[in-house]
Amino acid sequence: MEVVLYSIPQYRAFAESFCFEISEIRPNDRCYLTDVHCDTPAIGNCEVLLTLGRLTGQDLSAYRYLTFIQTLSAGYEQIDCEAASAAGIWVSYAPSEQTGNADAVAEFVIMNILTLSRNLLGALSAVTNAPFDPLPVARGLGGKKVCVVGFGGVGRALLERLRPFGCDTVVVTRNPKKAGLDFAPHPLEDLPEVLRTADIVVLCLRADNQNRHLFDGALFRTMKAGALFINVARGSLVDEMALQTAIETGHLRAAALDVLENEPVNSANPLVSLERTLITPHCAGFTDTMLRGTIAYVDAVLSTFQNGERPASLLNEPQMPRRPLAQPHLETGFIGTL
Repeated sequence: MEVVLYSIPQYRAFAESFCFEISEIRPNDRCYLTDVHCDTPAIGNCEVLLTLGRLTGQDLSAYRYLTFIQTLSAGYEQIDCEAASAAGIWVSYAPSEQTGNADAVAEFVIMNILTLSRNLLGALSAVTNAPFDPLPVARGLGGKKVCVVGFGGVGRALLERLRPFGCDTVVVTRNPKKAGLDFAPHPLEDLPEVLRTADIVVLCLRADNQNRHLFDGALFRTMKAGALFINVARGSLVDEMALQTAIETGHLRAAALDVLENEPVNSANPLVSLERTLITPHCAGFTDTMLRGTIAYVDAVLSTFQNGERPASLLNEPQMPRRPLAQPHLETGFIGTL
């Protein structure tokens, strides 16, 4: 098959490694790497598109022979699935718990929690700017209440990593009955009440059209004074001006954001220059472990598709697919919106 990996500049190193490795294990396919949707000869014959970037209906019009799109991320809100379905193109995503992405992001969250709780950045700054003012008392994690908002692959992996620190964990999820926990999780409707007593709030909820700016000014004001806020989900879930106000007024102690509403990160964004805000360029999931896991997952998906069968991770159901697939078993079918 003719395969194109569409990347964006900040993920170029990851994409290059991925393209090389997938070519090694799939020698009968031809894999090309591009940062754009046009002016690339490979696009003319592309059958499969692997993507780390946004895909609009206009973008898809450049791919005349495209039959299958595979995201390299667990998130898929950046893909116009309706346009893909209308064009007869299948779309599949990469579940975080099956690629190593969930573990990588959970590790990143632990790093952020420790960095903010122990005032690591302030301590490093004190060394380079001596003599310095007295350092504030750092916070330990034992007994701290951590609210995990969203309980997909990342939320589950994070909960496992928080337990050894002796944290009091609480989960808020859209589907409490499906959480499978040994304690009762809260429905999303309980979020304001739960936030009142949480010392640390970690947002790892899947973004959709209904939860844009879920964390707005009113919700930030309900949070416990001095709490830490961490977002590794999507920037669209947070009203950035409201977060800025919460930090500048001192209501929140600090925030760590791996995602912003507009990416890539613009240095003019006021959050970037805030002293108690840690901004990273949407890199939480990109580790060697995640690279290997994603390669293995995508290889299996492409083999399934090539055999005319349906991958379990399909997101759509084109009425007139360019490449028909076997009908699904009654107990499976496509995933749709989670």
